[in-house]
This record gives sequence, structure tokens and C-alpha cells, in this order.
Amino acid sequence: DPRDKSKKQPPWTLEEIHTVLNTRQGSFMHVWISFTLATGMRLGEVLGLKWSDIDFETGTLYVQRTLRITSDYKSDGVNQRLVFNTPKTPDSQRFLQIHSRTLAALSSMRIDQESAKAEMGDAWVDSGCIFANRNGGPMQPTTFRSRYKAFLKDNNIRYITPHDIRHTFAVRLIENGASLQQVQQALGHSSIEITKDTYAHNLPVLAQQATELQANLMYPETLTALPRGRNSFIIEANVS
Repeated sequence: DPRDKSKKQPPWTLEEIHTVLNTRQGSFMHVWISFTLATGMRLGEVLGLKWSDIDFETGTLYVQRTLRITSDYKSDGVNQRLVFNTPKTPDSQRFLQIHSRTLAALSSMRIDQESAKAEMGDAWVDSGCIFANRNGGPMQPTTFRSRYKAFLKDNNIRYITPHDIRHTFAVRLIENGASLQQVQQALGHSSIEITKDTYAHNLPVLAQQATELQANLMYPETLTALPRGRNSFIIEANVS
């Protein structure tokens, strides 16, 4: 979402991530944030996700659609509506493995949704969306952003945009040793160049690791220990 990218904030630190994960556990917004932190999916992809896209037995998720707002321009004004589209590129259609704790949170949400469906009866809109609005229909991205912002404010959590959670996913992974190829596949980027251009130059730790690696090559008798678990420079060198 261009509006999100133009307001990009520094990604959450690991400490901030753990704070969020321990805030109002089981609530709609807690599940959404933890799910997005775990998958790196785009907002439209998450809002377009349906129960039929998840295999709870294997813990596999198939990203195959996105929810977008489209505008129809007519003589009497502009009509906006929600539509399900295929993701922006073929590479955005991807399989992701989901952690058991994330699956458990989704299972609880499904039980809550079934209860709401029983209570609402004919008023329920059976869209099949996981992160649906209160009557079961697809959720307007603008409505979601308002609820998301209020959640962070009410719980004294530093605001970053929904898209910045995707950045948090990528940056924290790369800093802790994930290869750019792994991150590319998870994010659904069409090429590794996009992943490099988006993240490599924003990670000072890579330059630090480069100089430390060179020092180790030049002066092996005084080896400098790289940050624990952070070998992303070495991995980066292998995928160039």
C-alpha cells in the first residue's frame, strides 16, 4: 500500500515484538499482528485470507488472493467497493508453513467466529474470511487501520503502519541469519533484487559484519566474533 510505504517507520525491535505478543492475547488485533509478524504477509493478503486457504493438519497456508478497494467512476460520483483479486505477481502466490501456536490462535478465532455466526443468524455474511468484520463480511482496509491504530495507542505500543510489520518480519530475519533468498520467497517478491534493494542497504549490521569478516581474514590471530546468530553477510555473499 503506497500510503503505508510513504510513512515507513523503523521496524519493531525484538523487545517491542515480545511486548506486542503479550498484549491482550487472543483478541482480534493481537491475532492479526502475531499472524503478520509470523508470515510477513501484506495487509490485503491477510484480509483476503479464507479458512479454505489453511490446512490445519499440515500447518500449510496458501496465499492466493488479496482484498482491495476498487473505485468505479460514474457521472453521479465515485463508487468504492471491495474486490478479491489475485496477488500482484505470480510469485506472490506462495505456500507458507505456519507455527503451531499461530494455528492455535487461528483455531480459537474460528470458534469465536462460529459463535458470532450462530448469534447473528441471517444477518451473518458468510464470506469465509478469517479476519472478517463483525458480521462476517470482508473488512474494509480503512476500518482495519483505524482499529489497529487504536489498539496500539490504547496499549502504549509504538505505532508503525501495518505494512511496516512486513518490514519488521524481513529485517529481523535478515539480521539473525536468514538468507535474502529465504526472505524473498516468504515475502513473495518477484526477484531477489527487489529484496536486496528494499532491505540490504537499510541494515547497518551487514556493513559491520563485512568489516569484521575482513578483519578476521587479515588478522586471524585476533578473531573478532560476529554477533551471535548473525551470519547474514556471509549468506548474502553466496546469493549475489
